[in-house]
Amino acid sequence: MLKSQDKEVSKLLLENLADEKTIEAFYGQGFFDIADITDADIDELVKDKKGLLNRLKRSLHEIVKRNKPKDRPEPLPPPNLRRARYSTFQPQCCNTPTSSSRC
Repeated sequence: MLKSQDKEVSKLLLENLADEKTIEAFYGQGFFDIADITDADIDELVKDKKGLLNRLKRSLHEIVKRNKPKDRPEPLPPPNLRRARYSTFQPQCCNTPTSSSRC
């Protein structure tokens, strides 16, 4: 038998109070990675324990949601350096007819 304590599948099963028979059933079907398990697989392997079945499905969905890559925002366009370099910015005080030479 595998040392199931170190595997992520057995961790999921043990956290949800699965017995050794259920853990062996998952490993017997070749489930060594959580990403391989679907709701249909849980339905098939845990038929007689509805509480465990529901807990496993909830936990599996939480893990999938947590591991889902986050959407990245689109990058900003590069700045238009030509326009910024030749800007005709003048302070507000210089645009008035009575402005002094302090600008």
